[in-house]
Amino acid sequence: MQPDISVIIPSGRPEMVSDSIRCLELQDIARETFEIVVVCVNGQLLAESLQSRVRVVHVDQLYPPGKMRNLGAAAARGKLLAFLDDDCLPPANWLSYMKQAMEGKERYAAIGCRVVSSVDGFWERCADYSLFAAYQYHSERKTALGSAAIVVDRKAFEQVDGFDEGLLASEDWDFSLRLMAGGWGCWFATGVEVRHNHGCNSLSRIISKAFLYGRRSRLTAQERHRDQMTGLARLSLAMSSPFLYWLLILPYAMLVCLLQSAQFVLQDRNVLIYFPIMLSSRVSYHIGVWKGLMTEPGGAGK
Repeated sequence: MQPDISVIIPSGRPEMVSDSIRCLELQDIARETFEIVVVCVNGQLLAESLQSRVRVVHVDQLYPPGKMRNLGAAAARGKLLAFLDDDCLPPANWLSYMKQAMEGKERYAAIGCRVVSSVDGFWERCADYSLFAAYQYHSERKTALGSAAIVVDRKAFEQVDGFDEGLLASEDWDFSLRLMAGGWGCWFATGVEVRHNHGCNSLSRIISKAFLYGRRSRLTAQERHRDQMTGLARLSLAMSSPFLYWLLILPYAMLVCLLQSAQFVLQDRNVLIYFPIMLSSRVSYHIGVWKGLMTEPGGAGK
């Protein structure tokens, strides 16, 4: 029997993925309607420990996230592809809700949802808004999606050739933009919430992760999808020379944080308290972009 949904988990953390799988096995839809595909190193050992409860795709090394997801999709049998990070814990109604949301929207290729810290602490909530702002919306909208917990129509996925396997970061943003350029929609739904064990429980971890994201992302997605970018993003491209970009870092970071805070503050007043951390993180991200541009001058579009 062909499953309706294939849940694909790219994993480099076997100590976490077991918790994700346990949550999936508690879904409120029939087990035969979905399969679980884990892409990981030492897949044979994982398959033995799980006693055939999942299908395991073995890889000889950890690849960039886009390639890990594509390998899982190639092995999947479902009509819908659900991508879940191995540090995410979905509620029991995640698949049923996402499947219903997808079926109710024609020409929508992907449905995303809220993803929030599994620990309700100050630094963890700062990290949610500082590093994972794309998952924090309280109202539904058409927008590019993060891929930590997302359901994608298989036909649309194949039409755009899946995720870009060469990108080390922002591959989900690039994927969404290519879907939208192909005439598909991407929808952020708020009726279900996935818990995220991101482990960012200090200022130093938030800042260092933001820097890493920026250095890996550079301005690649902005350059590729220039026509879909806002005026602010186009300004960053105009100043993509490493000798100019540093002038943009602080004002750009401040404006982005103000715009994000304006969207979140009505539902969560604590955003006002988190704002200094959000700004510090955004500055660190753009310093990472600048460092990436310094490492590969003229490489914004590579």
